[in-house]
Amino acid sequence: MKLIEQIAHIFSIAFIPLLIPTYAIIIALWGTYLDFTSLSTRLTVVAVVFAFTTMLPAIFIYLMFRMGFIKDAGLNERTDRFIPIIITSISYIGIAFYLNRINAPEWLSLFMIATALGALTMLFVSLRWKISGHAMGVGGLCAFIFILCYRNYTMSDSIWLFVASVIVAGIVCSSRLILKRHTLAQVVAGFFNGVFWIVATELIV
Repeated sequence: MKLIEQIAHIFSIAFIPLLIPTYAIIIALWGTYLDFTSLSTRLTVVAVVFAFTTMLPAIFIYLMFRMGFIKDAGLNERTDRFIPIIITSISYIGIAFYLNRINAPEWLSLFMIATALGALTMLFVSLRWKISGHAMGVGGLCAFIFILCYRNYTMSDSIWLFVASVIVAGIVCSSRLILKRHTLAQVVAGFFNGVFWIVATELIV
């Protein structure tokens, strides 16, 4: 059982919600027609997205933890999530404007908007009930990859990428249950929160 818990910890860390936008950008820039963009441009975009959607919120959360404003840097406490989620959502929206400014495809900017909407939905739900941010993240990533495949934005048949994302999502969601961070209902709610906003927003394009 200890080994299973260790594996669950590894997957929980590897797929923390703050990393999902970076993973999505990497998939979009190397797995779709955007692969024709110069390498320097793609690396710059990844660096900017990582800095603003991962590092900036992570530093802010760490400082809040150190100053005693939140009890758990992992935001496992429902009451700790309010300000960090607001900051994170603002970062996502800022990146959406950045992507629009550099003439990235609209569907890529909309992914960031959808992620922000999912986070804000989780924020309001968290006022009464805790849902899984990890499940929301991997659910959104699965939906994003599905959209890429469905609209033939990928360079080749990437159905296996989608299948892999579903398997990873299953492992991550199971990990949250194994670690007793969430109930099954909270994981399911988080997953479909992520899926809903990606699909609903991307259908605008």
